Amino acid sequence: MPRDLYSAAWDFARLGLGTVGGANAAVFGGTLAGNVGFASGVYMHGNVQATVDGVPVALFISGIEGIVAGLNVTFNASTCRYTLSAAGNFTVTWSGAQGVAMRDLLGFSANLSAASTYTSTQRPKYLIISRLAGQSQVHETYEPAGRISYAESDNGQSYSTHPVELPTYRDWVQPFETQAGPTDAEWSASPGVGGTAVRIADVGAATKVTWTWEAFYKHLRATLPFALVDRTAGLNGASVYKIRGDAAHFDPTRVTADYDGHWSMPMQTRSITTLVEVP
Repeated sequence: MPRDLYSAAWDFARLGLGTVGGANAAVFGGTLAGNVGFASGVYMHGNVQATVDGVPVALFISGIEGIVAGLNVTFNASTCRYTLSAAGNFTVTWSGAQGVAMRDLLGFSANLSAASTYTSTQRPKYLIISRLAGQSQVHETYEPAGRISYAESDNGQSYSTHPVELPTYRDWVQPFETQAGPTDAEWSASPGVGGTAVRIADVGAATKVTWTWEAFYKHLRATLPFALVDRTAGLNGASVYKIRGDAAHFDPTRVTADYDGHWSMPMQTRSITTLVEVP
């Protein structure tokens, strides 16, 4: 499958955005009313759920719609854009830390007013579309060595102890990422364009695609999961992983020695579950 979308989870409790209220929320007005923000909960983009190491991934879109009656929220996995719509014109004011977080998560850069439908004007935070669809140097699912104790007597009779279940690993490299991500003109021409800057310092003047590979590793570490998605198939059934501890740091490598144009992102992961998309 040509998987090219990396969708990272986020934990509102870890973000510590404060108490949700009119001065600290995505404040809906006009024909709608509600203060959208979250004090806790692990979420991923779209309206997907899963259980990762006993922690539930909650439904993001349903959570928003449950706060604002009459609001319809959709996510397009191909373009990675949200659309907010209602029967009449409404406004959204991004107030305080909660508001700024919701603005970035939904892919907007300014307050919304005087329309009944709005679509993301930039790529939502915590999403990366790779430059190339598909991965390289893939070590398909396997069990790690070193977990099974084995002994053998002089006559060859064997004895062993082992865990009831071993974890499932999967490793790969995401190759040929360009040092700089798409320009604003490239995103405006095709919001589903692949790529993002390798390092935070490489973002430059871009305002449409700003969440970097460096931010991806630093945000997830070995704590939060991510999904690797085939955008042509959608979110449902996408594989969910966690980066393993010894690889949960930012360490890209050049594809060609001394050439900064192309970089590879190493992934050493534990395969955990799959996403379930709820209509």
